[in-house]
Amino acid sequence: MRRCVELKLKAYILTVDTAGGSRHSHALGEAARLGLPWQFVEGARIDANSVPPEYSRLLNFLFYRRRMSSGEISVYLGHRQAWQQLLDDRKDYGLILEDDFQVIDEDRLRGAIEDAVSSPGDWDLIKFFDIRSKPVMASTTLGSTKFVCRRCPPNGAVAYLINDRAARALLSRKRIFRPVDEDISRPWEFKLRVWSSERNLVTENSGSLGGSLLEEAREEEEIQQRRNPLRNIIIRNALELCKLISSRKHVDEIKRSVQRIEG
Repeated sequence: MRRCVELKLKAYILTVDTAGGSRHSHALGEAARLGLPWQFVEGARIDANSVPPEYSRLLNFLFYRRRMSSGEISVYLGHRQAWQQLLDDRKDYGLILEDDFQVIDEDRLRGAIEDAVSSPGDWDLIKFFDIRSKPVMASTTLGSTKFVCRRCPPNGAVAYLINDRAARALLSRKRIFRPVDEDISRPWEFKLRVWSSERNLVTENSGSLGGSLLEEAREEEEIQQRRNPLRNIIIRNALELCKLISSRKHVDEIKRSVQRIEG
């Protein structure tokens, strides 16, 4: 990694694991492969029966299809801590990593980071992991790396590059009510330009680290939601319609931005 990039950038690894634990040790090994300055950010530990002040039950009821699990709240607060640490460190960029991240192609990942940092005015957040692919609505090449814009950025917050402007914008939401990757999938709410690497350069490796810390609780909340099918149908359809309308406007803006970059 070029020295000029390292001065502007730091990696932040989110974990609730203890030193010597499987996730902690795994993340140490993966971080060493990247050759970046980094630090662990200890995630919030939320009791299942407590509600932190950052979480709004009312906004969740109005604008999300189900309750957030305590694990999802904990993860979101961990990402917020990482964004705030980036600002406190006065870095221009942060590589945010969850502790089950697994680098697929370290050379391409390092190259993509360098290319993005060398083009600071063209993006706010770049995802290196998407849970599932969606149709590409626009693309751009920065340096030697191709990045794509999808109508709505797919879920997955295992690994992403963020600039300080985006960190401030995301932190401006004082009350959370949906999972962090769901917020990132609605960049128009924060006036952000979110891109993804053309293919995943990082994946998640929870399966070999004891399993997902969120999946069981998330599934339980989904089951609870299905017990009220009428509200589930109404809320889900209304939210999807709003998302579709807003995403179309957002993609049009992205396309115009690409035309300015390349024109």
